[in-house]
Amino acid sequence: LKRLYVRQDFIGSGIGAALMSRCLDEARNREHDAIWLTVWEHNKRARDFYRRWDFEPCGTIDFQFGNTTLTDILMQRFL
Repeated sequence: LKRLYVRQDFIGSGIGAALMSRCLDEARNREHDAIWLTVWEHNKRARDFYRRWDFEPCGTIDFQFGNTTLTDILMQRFL
Protein backbone atom coordinates (compact mmCIF):
# COMPACT_ATOMS: atom_id res chain seq x y z
CA LEU A 1 0.00 0.00 0.00
CA LYS A 2 1.43 3.40 -0.85
CA ARG A 3 -1.19 5.79 0.57
CA LEU A 4 -4.92 6.20 0.89
CA TYR A 5 -6.49 9.30 -0.59
CA VAL A 6 -10.05 10.49 -0.03
CA ARG A 7 -11.46 13.73 -1.41
CA GLN A 8 -11.56 16.45 1.25
CA ASP A 9 -15.36 16.58 1.30
CA PHE A 10 -15.54 12.82 2.05
CA ILE A 11 -13.12 12.82 5.01
CA GLY A 12 -14.96 11.51 8.05
CA SER A 13 -17.52 9.60 5.99
CA GLY A 14 -16.00 6.15 6.59
CA ILE A 15 -14.56 5.73 3.10
CA GLY A 16 -10.96 5.73 4.38
CA ALA A 17 -11.83 3.11 6.99
CA ALA A 18 -13.52 0.92 4.37
CA LEU A 19 -10.50 1.21 2.05
CA MET A 20 -8.07 0.41 4.87
CA SER A 21 -10.12 -2.57 6.01
CA ARG A 22 -10.15 -3.94 2.47
CA CYS A 23 -6.39 -3.45 2.08
CA LEU A 24 -5.68 -5.27 5.34
CA ASP A 25 -8.02 -8.12 4.37
CA GLU A 26 -6.26 -8.46 1.02
CA ALA A 27 -2.82 -8.49 2.64
CA ARG A 28 -3.95 -11.22 5.05
CA ASN A 29 -5.55 -13.23 2.22
CA ARG A 30 -2.21 -13.09 0.40
CA GLU A 31 -0.53 -14.32 3.62
CA HIS A 32 1.65 -11.26 4.10
CA ASP A 33 3.24 -10.70 7.51
CA ALA A 34 3.08 -6.90 7.39
CA ILE A 35 1.89 -3.94 5.39
CA TRP A 36 3.74 -0.65 4.85
CA LEU A 37 2.77 2.80 3.67
CA THR A 38 4.20 6.30 3.56
CA VAL A 39 2.75 9.59 4.74
CA TRP A 40 4.06 13.13 4.42
CA GLU A 41 5.62 14.15 7.75
CA HIS A 42 3.41 17.27 8.02
CA ASN A 43 0.09 15.49 7.35
CA LYS A 44 -0.98 15.06 10.97
CA ARG A 45 -4.53 14.03 10.11
CA ALA A 46 -3.31 11.14 7.95
CA ARG A 47 -0.65 10.12 10.48
CA ASP A 48 -3.33 10.01 13.20
CA PHE A 49 -5.61 7.95 10.94
CA TYR A 50 -2.86 5.41 10.29
CA ARG A 51 -1.98 5.23 14.00
CA ARG A 52 -5.62 4.42 14.79
CA TRP A 53 -5.15 1.45 12.45
CA ASP A 54 -2.07 0.34 14.47
CA PHE A 55 0.55 1.53 11.99
CA GLU A 56 3.84 2.51 13.61
CA PRO A 57 6.60 4.73 12.20
CA CYS A 58 9.65 2.70 11.17
CA GLY A 59 11.72 5.06 9.02
CA THR A 60 11.74 8.06 6.71
CA ILE A 61 12.11 8.60 2.99
CA ASP A 62 13.32 11.90 1.52
CA PHE A 63 12.04 12.88 -1.92
CA GLN A 64 12.44 15.81 -4.27
CA PHE A 65 9.51 18.04 -5.09
CA GLY A 66 10.89 20.58 -7.52
CA ASN A 67 13.86 22.14 -5.77
CA THR A 68 12.59 21.18 -2.32
CA THR A 69 13.44 18.04 -0.36
CA LEU A 70 10.43 16.70 1.56
CA THR A 71 10.20 13.80 3.98
CA ASP A 72 7.70 10.95 4.12
CA ILE A 73 7.35 8.77 7.19
CA LEU A 74 7.42 5.04 6.47
CA MET A 75 4.87 3.24 8.64
CA GLN A 76 4.26 -0.46 9.15
CA ARG A 77 1.66 -2.72 10.65
CA PHE A 78 2.26 -6.38 11.38
CA LEU A 79 -0.62 -8.67 10.48
